[in-house]
Amino acid sequence: MPFSPEQLMALENPYKDLNADQLAENEDVLNNLSAADKHTLAVKMVTLCPVNELKEFTIRLRAIKSLIPNSESFHQAIEPLVRIKSVLTNLDKPELNNPQEYLQENAAIMRKYPGFTKDMVAMYQQALPKHMDVMAVISKTNKPNMHGMYGHKSTPTSLPDTTAPHSPLFK
Repeated sequence: MPFSPEQLMALENPYKDLNADQLAENEDVLNNLSAADKHTLAVKMVTLCPVNELKEFTIRLRAIKSLIPNSESFHQAIEPLVRIKSVLTNLDKPELNNPQEYLQENAAIMRKYPGFTKDMVAMYQQALPKHMDVMAVISKTNKPNMHGMYGHKSTPTSLPDTTAPHSPLFK
């Protein structure tokens, strides 16, 4: 029997309480939570997931991954948070040749969820590479974003007016 939205939100440890079958059974209820409740529940689940169970948790979440992408789904709310935790907890792996580059490749998603990222960095500080200021790397990554090519804001007023009769391009 599916949980009510109130019961889902009241779970003390939704990570443990919702196995793959229960996630699938409650998919409609999860998808119909408000955006804020989806985020709150997703944060709680990912935070409570032990690092050594993260891979299994990712597999479990496939039970609610829709074949049709839906930005309103619970899966879409939780997937980026799982990815952030996974990236941060993999930075100290010896097989990772360039942790800074790996972090930079994933910085955009971390910038999208700055509060969660900061909390995860604080939680796993001891496991992160000692020489790396993770938050600085994330904030300084030169990847295209919503402000233009490399984070510089450009507005139409800062561009030359090529339509004005006085413009050298107009003559």
